[in-house]
Amino acid sequence: QPQQTSTEDSNPNMSPVIGAARRANSDGSLNSYSPAKETLISHERLASQADKETVQSRAQGSSRGDASGALAALQDYGVEAILRQVVRDAIASSDVQAKIRECTVRVINAGRSAGVRREDQLAQTLLHEGLVDLVKSQCSMNMAKLDTCGTQAVVDDVHTRAGPDVPTAPGPGDPCLFVTVVQGRAFLEHGDEAEAHYTADHTPQFMLYMSFQGQRLKSLPVTASCDPFFNYRFVFSLPDDRDNPFDIVEPVHVVLMREQTGELPTLVSVHELCWQQLVLQSNEAEPNADADVSADGDSSAAPAGEVGAGSGLVAVELGGVGASSHVPAGILHIRVGIRRGTFTSVDLATARAKATLLRSESIRRDRLFLLYAKQWWKEYLDIRSSHRDRLVKIFVPNESGKNQLACLCVQVLRPGRLLDTPREAARFVSLLRHETVPVLGASQQRSKAEQWGHVHTILARGGGDTEDHATLLCGLLLGLGVEAYVCVGTKSIKTPGGGREEVVHTWVMSMGPKGEMIFWESLTGEKWVHPRAVAGARVRLPHAFCTIGCVFNHESFFANIQPSDFLDECSVDLNKPALWKAMSRDAIASLTQASARMPPPLHRSIMDVAATAERLEVELRAQIGHYRRDLGLGITWNLNLSPILVQCLAAYELEKITDVAANAAEFQHTIKRAIPTGHTFKGFPLQCTTCEPASIMQECVRDVMCSEILQARGDQVQHSLHVKIFPYPENTAAVWLMLAVTYRSVL
Repeated sequence: QPQQTSTEDSNPNMSPVIGAARRANSDGSLNSYSPAKETLISHERLASQADKETVQSRAQGSSRGDASGALAALQDYGVEAILRQVVRDAIASSDVQAKIRECTVRVINAGRSAGVRREDQLAQTLLHEGLVDLVKSQCSMNMAKLDTCGTQAVVDDVHTRAGPDVPTAPGPGDPCLFVTVVQGRAFLEHGDEAEAHYTADHTPQFMLYMSFQGQRLKSLPVTASCDPFFNYRFVFSLPDDRDNPFDIVEPVHVVLMREQTGELPTLVSVHELCWQQLVLQSNEAEPNADADVSADGDSSAAPAGEVGAGSGLVAVELGGVGASSHVPAGILHIRVGIRRGTFTSVDLATARAKATLLRSESIRRDRLFLLYAKQWWKEYLDIRSSHRDRLVKIFVPNESGKNQLACLCVQVLRPGRLLDTPREAARFVSLLRHETVPVLGASQQRSKAEQWGHVHTILARGGGDTEDHATLLCGLLLGLGVEAYVCVGTKSIKTPGGGREEVVHTWVMSMGPKGEMIFWESLTGEKWVHPRAVAGARVRLPHAFCTIGCVFNHESFFANIQPSDFLDECSVDLNKPALWKAMSRDAIASLTQASARMPPPLHRSIMDVAATAERLEVELRAQIGHYRRDLGLGITWNLNLSPILVQCLAAYELEKITDVAANAAEFQHTIKRAIPTGHTFKGFPLQCTTCEPASIMQECVRDVMCSEILQARGDQVQHSLHVKIFPYPENTAAVWLMLAVTYRSVL
């Protein structure tokens, strides 16, 4: 046992945190030998010993011929890394941590009394007290789960697919594309998180999201670390109305998120996986055209009807996002393959030649459009020299820092049965989280980097910047049959000093039923009818938008060529070529139609709104009670008044999605009947987009009216609270709460 321990100490695959702790202990004195460090070492020593014993037992089973196919795949991936992760999960999920800590402290104290450090005694104690056997039993259960998780096709069971054109999960014989993500490497920014949060409840986790052919799938969460172990398989349906699956030019859109309880999700990387090239390049030496095709280079090893049984993996480098787009975020080791199903025989040589031709055609098409855009821009500047200063964005940067045509950011989204009206779509978009992309080293707090996200990225993040909200709302309006455009201009906002300034802003414009133009603020869901321009006069604007430079959607682009770009002086009638210069629709279609990307579907909400609202009420009542007791005040709850408050909350949300103010006469009459004579009633509604009680309580304290109710004084003071949650797609929700108080005034 001591010899095995010393061998593991020199293992180059050891965690850098473990290795650093061991070197410090071996070179330092007894004073630097702490129980926390030794517990960390004990975890690694226990993992190493259990790894070897598990490998030996599995090797014996393989020699007897009873090893499973999942075990063979695990051995191909690399037994050491996988079993080490399994053992760590076993330690974290069992009660072995407390026993290890107790054993470590006992051995350390004995070593200090004798004046020596007893690593050998610690290893023997861990073995003799049965801790290794306990971990091995937990590993057996984890391995069973691992085999099931890693070998079954991944279908998003949490979110039910919705929409008229969304395919269902592929059957056993249906054609499909599968992407197996085995492990990540070199995610250096997250190298210390796995050890730092090893025993914490709020461990940061990685989550992979993929979108392809109108299908959205996500992986199970894994611990965020330098080398995360996913072992997850994504399976996408392929259309069976094509003779060759390589005719599909759409890539797989991959989004990697870092999520942690109590913190906002962080976008780690966005990547477009060109699966066609990976499959074809890996099968260049495979002459059998009748076999299924995979990216492991060994289609003959695949069982009947299945693909991807070989051991080869493809390393895909993921780039950073925003200001870190030029720095790699990490590497994913994946396997990509297709199952032909009802496809006819695939000639790989013809498919490779066609793929090369398509890449050449794409390069030629981009070059021709760039030449056209340069000529169009020159003509635009020749009209008026001041046009150079206007906000006309033909190309915009995406998450990876690459410039793309602005029209490609808008995709027509059909919400199916999840959203019924444009107002409801605007309400849903306004509930998504608004977060800006900061500039590294920016001196001002409002400085941000420009980043136009893909629709799948926006939905996976659950929010985005102003541009993301505008493109998403425009796509939903187009899907509902509304003629909509994204507008780029400026907006007047308040400054911290009390003044006003203009900032670059993005919003949505749609055509009304009577030909009027309607402006939508995608961040709040508000809309205004823009007044028609009057020649020689300024019109009064009902909104805060100031100037407009260009408008666009998925098939058109217009630039403002009027003498003034101020909205109170110019017209937004896009049908007048003398006022708006349009790009060629054919030129735009050459790029948008060539990509042929099916938009990702919306997922219905799975939130249990009744249980969540009840939980929020209980926790908020407890926090409000603590808040008043800190002020030296008591708290009494009037539970009979709570059901009456829900009438008002339902009316507020109805007004948001219908733009019709509800009649408050019934609510006022009910309140008067419930309040005793001589008492005063105060109530204030508050709307939030989070279900975290701590965040809601902070909002209540910051609000002036809520703060007055929380600190109410008087005779017979009674508080009431009611929470109402209105669900929307993508697990977003409008959380309304009414906080009220009744009391008898004392002069």
